[in-house]
Amino acid sequence: MNVHHYNDFIYRWTEDYKQRESLRAYLDNWAKFLLNGVAHRYDTRSTEPKDDVDVRKPKIFVDELYTNKMIKFTDKELMDHSITMVGAGTDTSSNSVAFTLLSLGMYPEVQQRVYEEVMRVYPTDESEFTPESLKKLEYMEMVIKETLRLFPVGPLILRQSVTDSTIAGLFIPKGNIFGIDIFNMHRRKDIYGEDADQFNPERFS
Repeated sequence: MNVHHYNDFIYRWTEDYKQRESLRAYLDNWAKFLLNGVAHRYDTRSTEPKDDVDVRKPKIFVDELYTNKMIKFTDKELMDHSITMVGAGTDTSSNSVAFTLLSLGMYPEVQQRVYEEVMRVYPTDESEFTPESLKKLEYMEMVIKETLRLFPVGPLILRQSVTDSTIAGLFIPKGNIFGIDIFNMHRRKDIYGEDADQFNPERFS
């Protein structure tokens, strides 16, 4: 972390800022392309008759934002929401799966127990996946929760205060940006015990 990056005026003269703006421009262009496609699709549909099936058809997220009657989003807000959902819907899931597989590989005894549970619930290739059968994968759920504890999808969350606030005796002025350290919160020994840094799915039993 470079201390000079805390000052917006200085940060704007750094190479990191130029790189960030370049990436931002790329994402903005992608979002504009996406929203232009959605706008064109709905402009075309507006001249076509609608049947009951078309009205009831599920919409993807960006379509729902574009046609929302309760909240009128600006083009900038639509772009920001689209970019956020792409990041939230891809990296988070893939990283969680990767860390779960890594944890299973590091702890063969846990991997074996997960395997035995899966084979017990789904003994054949024809076994059906249902909400009821998934609830039987209790140990796998414990493994996933422990993985998310040690490797949270959002290890650090940044927020900006909208009003002057006081939290635990600490004054936070309006407009101040602060971080919530999820990574270390999940490893607090006063909450999870002395083995808080260890992978132990049993803590969620």
